[in-house]
Amino acid sequence: MNKVNLSRDYSEIERQAVEQLTVFGTTNERESLRRLAQESLRPRSEDYAQIFAPQVVEKAQEGYEKLWAEFPFPQAQPGQTQLLVAIAKAEELASQEGVGEVFPGGYQQIVHYLLPDKIWLTWKYVKPGESSGMAYDGLVWLEDRFAWFPKPWKILTD
Repeated sequence: MNKVNLSRDYSEIERQAVEQLTVFGTTNERESLRRLAQESLRPRSEDYAQIFAPQVVEKAQEGYEKLWAEFPFPQAQPGQTQLLVAIAKAEELASQEGVGEVFPGGYQQIVHYLLPDKIWLTWKYVKPGESSGMAYDGLVWLEDRFAWFPKPWKILTD
């Protein structure tokens, strides 16, 4: 697995992310992927206050509850056997240098709504030797596990 680490040493978080996300690239069985995402990545109600600024916690929770009712899940396409991961603290997501090139631009619109010390990840499944592939974002480290908040700018700017 290849990686992009944009700032500090997040090697243990990265290792756990790669381990967990690789599973989503090993099967195309949609129902198994949905179940796995629901069990391992769906945010808990107490997570929102740990990730988002107080003024948007309720909006974030309502938006993501609707999204998770549709059962989102990451999925690699056939042949995408490598995983590229980028990691940054929320406070770094406003930077154009490095971070802005790897994380979606929407983060720059809402970085002020994210608690600055939380670690965010973006990842993509790619074919060996390629750099483009099936991209995902919004994975957040919560000290002992991950929670997935995909495309937070869509939830917070509606």
